[in-house]
Amino acid sequence: MYEQVKFMPEIPEGIKQLEIFYNPLSGNLNKDCQVQCIAYLNYNNLEYPIALDINLRKEHQLWKGNIPVSDSTLNVLLVFMDTLGNIDNDGGKGYWTPIYKNGLPLPASLATIARMYTSGWDPKSSFFVERHHNVAKQLYETEFAANPHLKRKFMRYYLSTFDITKQEEKKALKSELDLYAQEKDLGEFELLMSVSKYYAGIGDKDAALKYRNAISERFPNGSWAIQTRSLELLPVIYSTNDQAERKRIYLKFKQTYCRTFPDAFTRRLMTNRGSQMMGKIMELQPGEEIPDFWHQEIDSLKVEFQKYAYFNSARMVMESNNYPLAEKLAEKAVAYQREFMNAPRVYVEQLFISDRLVAGYREKALGEYLALYGRILYQQNKTERAVKVLKEAAVDRGKRKDAISNQYYIESLIKNNQNAEAISEMELAIKSGKVTAAINYYYSRLKANPNAILSLQHFASNHLLEKLKKGMISEKMDDFTFKDRFGKDVYLSDYAGKIIVIDCWATWCAPCIAAFPAMAKLTEKYQSDDVVFLFFDMENADKRDRAIRVFEEMKLQSGLVFDDNNEGSSIFKISGLPTKLVIDRKQTIRFRHAGVSGSMQEQIDELVGMVEMVR
Repeated sequence: MYEQVKFMPEIPEGIKQLEIFYNPLSGNLNKDCQVQCIAYLNYNNLEYPIALDINLRKEHQLWKGNIPVSDSTLNVLLVFMDTLGNIDNDGGKGYWTPIYKNGLPLPASLATIARMYTSGWDPKSSFFVERHHNVAKQLYETEFAANPHLKRKFMRYYLSTFDITKQEEKKALKSELDLYAQEKDLGEFELLMSVSKYYAGIGDKDAALKYRNAISERFPNGSWAIQTRSLELLPVIYSTNDQAERKRIYLKFKQTYCRTFPDAFTRRLMTNRGSQMMGKIMELQPGEEIPDFWHQEIDSLKVEFQKYAYFNSARMVMESNNYPLAEKLAEKAVAYQREFMNAPRVYVEQLFISDRLVAGYREKALGEYLALYGRILYQQNKTERAVKVLKEAAVDRGKRKDAISNQYYIESLIKNNQNAEAISEMELAIKSGKVTAAINYYYSRLKANPNAILSLQHFASNHLLEKLKKGMISEKMDDFTFKDRFGKDVYLSDYAGKIIVIDCWATWCAPCIAAFPAMAKLTEKYQSDDVVFLFFDMENADKRDRAIRVFEEMKLQSGLVFDDNNEGSSIFKISGLPTKLVIDRKQTIRFRHAGVSGSMQEQIDELVGMVEMVR
């Protein structure tokens, strides 16, 4: 009836401990590494699961552990990982089972698993499961058949499981939408992210606009209203180079939009927006003294926001070349982040993120703060201090996994005449693939052996290919019609016999734009080859002029395409932006890669690896 993996037989209600057994030989994990487990437990009356780090013990070939459950536990989903970062999540579905009573799953136990498959959260920072809308749809419909009263509770997630490329499902979605839109208790984000969004998706623009406008009418002081009205002040503060004017705009923002907040989410978002404005004020500060006004504003915030304000301001001030002031701000940011390392969880650190992952994210952030601080010291020729700070950033905190931090540390070693240490660090970076173009250049220059780098790069390439093999898929595509910037039809079949790389993006997606320089390099690399690049803008038609402008500003020459029918997201199974698709010569999707991370060189190497594997 529906796909699932049970790690033990039906779990009866009332049991207090679940015993788990895991054999790493059956998954993607390294059998010689320590195995770790995260258990996600869904409960009654909680929107998202709670993550628990489960300690495992090895007995012969098996890893064993125990999971505590309570009377309100609905189900359990397990994900396993090793200390090298490999993950076994049963092909993206996770190992899961509901709790049973009288031979039937508890009410909501299937729907809460389905919600994990349809959540808007990034899977890599939440449950480590992929979005399986077809599986989720089966689970929801099984749940609703047994417990029809739960349909309203899960409706906003259920709507995302319909495949609007199929006329029958598109018609069914409209029927569900028409009923859902009439509910009297719809919240503002239900109106925005569900009702209006899905009407737009099926092409009913009038209904989409009607319900989007209803948000402001029904919730004049709600989160969406505050966010959208206050947003108009950001470009104003960026467009003026007068510090007093920036201060005036900030005070207007604070007095107009920051008196009361409807919820914790809005408070956090608006506080961060205010911190961003404070950074723009500090950007124009002459000399190295921090003004009293700025101090008073930032000191009134919690540490969570203070550290961000100092870090963001230090970055902006460094870009204006006021290094003495940037140093003060960065040093303070590092101090606040150190203080934050053992602080209680904050709003953004949701309970579906395990304690171990929260600690890892905090350590990574400290590494980023230290990298900025060390870079500012380096720019002022405070080399010995820079080496110490950047070593902590790249090695102690970053575990040599961040290519940019690696580069900064290596540059500081070279400047401090520690060439032997620099060469050693470069060899580790190149071999692991955590590299930038600058690191490759420095190594070639200092090693003075043109072939020395080749074996290191070959090792890194083989390691990358092994990793990519695990993510290779095979999904046959029907033909699809895009529109180019001039309104002309562009068919996938136009490129039969060629490899197609589709970059799914939007102008509001900062990581999408940040990845464009790497994509520009790739288009140059393959410009006379049998590889085609299409840059698929996922926005509505009224945003196309802005998309064309951004595309041209990023120096991309061709391949910009659009989707008049809003069907691409469903057909290509796009769950987040940016997403890269690599399609082989037989029009089969072989890679679907969401998100962007790492240096430009890492991004290039990864996509080149995908293309060459498909080739």
